[in-house]
Amino acid sequence: MSRVPADELTGKAGSSESSIDAAHLGHELKKSNLTAGTRRFIRNISRQKLLFAFLPTAARRHDSSLFQTRLEVIGIARRRFPPTMRLFLTLALLASFFSSSADAGERARLRNLLRPAKLQGAWRLEQLEGSRGKLLIDSNTVQFIVTKVTGVIGHVHAFQGDLDLVDGARYRVTGRIKSSAPCRIVLTAMIDEDDWHEIGLHEELEVTREYKEFDVTFRVSDSVRRKNRIGFLIGQQPATIWVQDLQLVNLDQVEPN
Repeated sequence: MSRVPADELTGKAGSSESSIDAAHLGHELKKSNLTAGTRRFIRNISRQKLLFAFLPTAARRHDSSLFQTRLEVIGIARRRFPPTMRLFLTLALLASFFSSSADAGERARLRNLLRPAKLQGAWRLEQLEGSRGKLLIDSNTVQFIVTKVTGVIGHVHAFQGDLDLVDGARYRVTGRIKSSAPCRIVLTAMIDEDDWHEIGLHEELEVTREYKEFDVTFRVSDSVRRKNRIGFLIGQQPATIWVQDLQLVNLDQVEPN
């Protein structure tokens, strides 16, 4: 990345001002890897026309490619502000950095315990007593196609197994789900061996034709070391069900013994 002269960042050189294309700015921010909080901070600066000289600094702090794009697309506004305004915006920018760093740290700390959907063998679909279904994977979307049911919701189910869950720890499951027809399914966690008893999670989800987010917290009990699974009971009726962005995190960060 090429070095940017200090006078450009502080707005102390040049007499012309770069024009800011708000629509282009929004488009570029959507393509970036910045956190949502940082994108909001930059948009607020844009709307209030406050110290655009700080924008490249913010972008460089979080994403060097966006910083370079900002130079090419919107330039750097060379403005002079009174000291009090510069101090206010500097403090706001620092607060944004600390907040973004905390968000990034939280995301890193609460890692997803589930394997990526596209990883071969990550998901397992089981059909019992003559029921029929199949499993399709497209990037981060898991598709369950149920074609024949027996009247027992658990006769078609799909899981990720071999999970090392800890008794007494709190876990959180989040994701997005929709169906080809309104239906009821069950989000559950159980041991992955005979007798397949549940270990703290049994949540009924009402699924519609539009994507809806779900967010469920549960506490594990009576688990088995490295032999637990989490997934869906989907055998209520014939339907196609899509699940996106499924995550399982350990809220207490209690490690297995």
